[in-house]
Amino acid sequence: MPFTKVAGAWYLSYSSPAVIKAFDNFWANRPGPDGVGIQDRFIAAWQYVARRFRDDTRFRTAIAPPIDSEGKPFANVVFAPHHYDLSTDLRFPYDGTREAVLAEIRRGADAGDRMTAPTWFGEWGAISKSSPEADRLVRDHLDAFDDLLCGWAWRHYTENLQNLSFLPLLGRPYAEAIAGIPARITSADNEFQMEFKPLPDGGETIIWAPPSFSTAVSTRLDPPKELATWCRDKSGMIHIHCPGGVNTCAVTISLASEPQ
Repeated sequence: MPFTKVAGAWYLSYSSPAVIKAFDNFWANRPGPDGVGIQDRFIAAWQYVARRFRDDTRFRTAIAPPIDSEGKPFANVVFAPHHYDLSTDLRFPYDGTREAVLAEIRRGADAGDRMTAPTWFGEWGAISKSSPEADRLVRDHLDAFDDLLCGWAWRHYTENLQNLSFLPLLGRPYAEAIAGIPARITSADNEFQMEFKPLPDGGETIIWAPPSFSTAVSTRLDPPKELATWCRDKSGMIHIHCPGGVNTCAVTISLASEPQ
């Protein structure tokens, strides 16, 4: 049966006669050209996969981190899953909660932990209309990423991003590089807070903030030794130099409520 794409969103093509017939053929185990049923072939394929990897102890998850010739994981690998709320795909009003989003995002972060790789969500978003629900969806996801110390990349496929109400929310400050191990990150419209354990010898931490807003930066060291110093370049990057021999460094960045 020839396939004809259904007009509208891509997932509506699941309702095309050809796709429906393909599902029917699968569940009916209809024989293929060689007389073997489609389900039988499917089962045999997975049996082959199970036999091939039955003695492979590297898997705690369906994906194992790449390893070098000595069997050691590469140090520059990240786990980059995608996450889309159901309302994004089906274009329903968002009715989720921050706690539910956090639980969903945590599944990806936990998988990264099992693979001993940092988690960076390579896609999320894809919202093309402004609404109070869309703004709340964006906030809930951004807060979840901060809570779990995960990086992210927004996906957009229309030309009107600059006109959407939630665009300023995506411009909240974020840490680009941390000279230490992060312990806590929280970011709101006008304030960014981060706490991390600095490297033994200290180093430079880089935080981006919207360049069109003025910033005030404060740092707190434990134990209080010499002061951490900071400066800001024209691109909006804030460079914080933390001394060595410090247990924790807390950073607070306040943004002016109005653009300069």
